[in-house]
Order: sequence, then C-alpha cells, then structure tokens
Amino acid sequence: MVAETLTHVDGNSLAGTPITWEMLEQDIQHRYKTTAVTGKKRSAKLMADGNGFVSFIVLVEFDWLGGTDELPDKAVVKITSCEKLEKLSHEISSFPQEAEVIWQNCKAANDNELDFYQLWAHNLPAGLKIPKFYCGRHFGEDGVDAGYFAIEHFDKVESRHFYHNVQESAVLEILDQLALVNAQSLLHPEQFAAFDNENADHLHRMFASYEAVTKALDEAEEKNPNLLDKLHTLRTQTKYFETLETFQGRLSECCNGTKIFCHGDMWLGNMLWRKDAETQDYYMLVIIDWQLCNMGNPMEDLVRLLTAVISGQEYQRRKTFYLSYYYDALKKLADNVALPWTSYEDFEKKYEMVFVLISAMFQPMIMNFGPTLLKTVKDESQLEICTENYMDKANNMLDEAVHLIKKWNL
Repeated sequence: MVAETLTHVDGNSLAGTPITWEMLEQDIQHRYKTTAVTGKKRSAKLMADGNGFVSFIVLVEFDWLGGTDELPDKAVVKITSCEKLEKLSHEISSFPQEAEVIWQNCKAANDNELDFYQLWAHNLPAGLKIPKFYCGRHFGEDGVDAGYFAIEHFDKVESRHFYHNVQESAVLEILDQLALVNAQSLLHPEQFAAFDNENADHLHRMFASYEAVTKALDEAEEKNPNLLDKLHTLRTQTKYFETLETFQGRLSECCNGTKIFCHGDMWLGNMLWRKDAETQDYYMLVIIDWQLCNMGNPMEDLVRLLTAVISGQEYQRRKTFYLSYYYDALKKLADNVALPWTSYEDFEKKYEMVFVLISAMFQPMIMNFGPTLLKTVKDESQLEICTENYMDKANNMLDEAVHLIKKWNL
C-alpha cells in the first residue's frame, strides 16, 4: 500500500482526527502492561489506497523506547470520525444526512468492530484469518468524537475491489473461512450473544430502511431509464423494508429462526490480498472490516460474496458448485449440530430468496455508487475493463433477482 506522511500543527494528532499519539501510547501501555514510550522517530502515515469510505486508515511506526519484543513495531490504526460518513452521505443520497444519525452510525460502526476484536477475537477458531489486535477506544470515550483500534500491519498487500474478479481457489478459501466462523457460532452460540445488539441495528438501518431502499431505487431509475421494467420488478420487494423488523424477520425466516454470526459486509474490498508472482493469482491474507458483524443469516454474506468476487457469467455457471461447497463445509465443521435447513435443496431455495432481498437493498446502490468507486482505479489503462466488470456484476445481480422474483412468485 502507498502511504503519504502527514504533518500536523500540534504534532500529536493522527490524520488530523481527535485521536492522538498520547491516547494510542497510553492504550498500548495499558494493554501490554508496560511503561515504554514512543521516541522521536515515530511516524504516522495515511495509507492512500487503504483510506476507508467511512474511516481514516493510518500506518503507525512506534519507535518504542524500553519495553519488550511483544510490543508491535508497526500497526494499522483505523480511525472513525463523522467527517468521512458525512461526505459519503452526500455522495449516496439514500444514506441519512442528519448530524445526530451520522454520529450514532459512526459510533455503532467503530464500537461493533472494536468489540469484535476486543471481546472474543481470542476465542475464534484456529485457522480464521484476521489481523492481530493491539488496542482501541470506543467512539465518544472521554468525550472524544472519534474512535479507533490498532491492528496488525501487513507488507506487500494489494487491494481488490468490486470491479475485480478472483480465481476459483480464492473463492473457495473465503467460503472455508465463512463456514469456519459460522460453524463456531452454531457450536458455541454463547460466545456470540454480545453481537445481537443495537449497534448492528443502527447500521442495518443505514441500508435496510424503507426510505434508503426507495431512494436508491428512485435514483437508479432516473439514471437508467433502459432498466425501468427490471427495477420496477425489484421495487416489489420494498415490502420487506417497511420496518427493520420486517427485514430482519425475512432473513430469519430463511434461516428457520436460527441466528448465526455473520461478517455483514463480505466483498473483495474487505479482505487483504497478495499476488503470486509466478501464477499471477491472488490469495487472501486476512478478512477485515467487521463493523457490520451481527447475529443473522449467513446467506447475506454469501450473496454479497458471490456477486462480488466472480463475473456474472461465472456466477450463472458455477453458483450451485460454490453454494454446495459452502454447505458441505459448514455441515462438516458444525459436527453434530443440526443446520437450520432441512436439506441442501432447502438451503439453496432459501439462498435464492435472500438473494432477492439483498439485491433489493444493494443492487440500486451499487449502480448509483459506481462512479465513486471507479475513481479508485489507479491504472487508467484498466479503467475500461474495470468499468465493464463493475457493470457486468451489477447487471447480473439485477437480472438474477428479477428471475428469482418470478421463479418463486415473490
């Protein structure tokens, strides 16, 4: 990742946010029970291509004076403040723009992800690929209108986005990771009870409210008059967004009332990747961005994943293969615990119903957000193919949703 050094008037702020070196140092000292302090060679660099849509991503080098080898030399510090979400709310008209709601959503996003790392990351099953956690603060703590957490830094990382595709082996590895955490949730539900909370509800309301969904559809219809018939068909599913309870109830029906821990935002951009120099394939290092994690229906993650990592043609050709791979992996890892679905056929049917629900929420947003996301393409020679990939996935999601609405008379 490219990083650019930041300079600040007070020399103490990280990325110009309310989070300071003093806070970070104190939290590391508390976590590791040390009196070590940072030296003159410490630095904070904004990670240009890791700059989140609702957060600042800062690479920190500590230069510890004293302490032990246990202290991290570097860390990635994810800082959530209202500035980023305010900007994004203006770019995506369906997002809430009231200052109080933005503040609540920032708090929910930061605290939910911090809790993921803080409360039970150490209880996760062996083999789950997540970064090491160092320290963090809840949003609003000590009156500070920001929150953060510091996690492990990886060198030689490459980004993948919605406009990229990855090879089959990478898709299968991600499915294995989802099955691993989903099975842990089925085997030890008590470890995950803390995530059935209001933070997840706050964040779901950003996307799953009737106002947000209809606004996104209105904008998509205005910008894509050639797709009016399909978008009108998709609009019939707004009945599931009249309240948060109707949306969550629909997800629950398709999981037969069982709540399973979910990532909540499973797409390529929320994983760190490396490229194999010999094969040119990409392989996943870790899954990041757990701010939308919740107790819900894992099919939500599956829909987001399979519509984001492969082309529309590949999705149509290989959907059943990928779904059956996940189902078999989950069944094996869950051991003697019964899955929520009576059979694979029941699982696939419920997946298709969730596909429609998630498409109604996200497909118009994907179409509307395209110009903003495509600005992140760094190589101009790749812009055309990236645009084609992006629209291919958006159109596949819409076509598949329309097909399934008619198939199941939804």
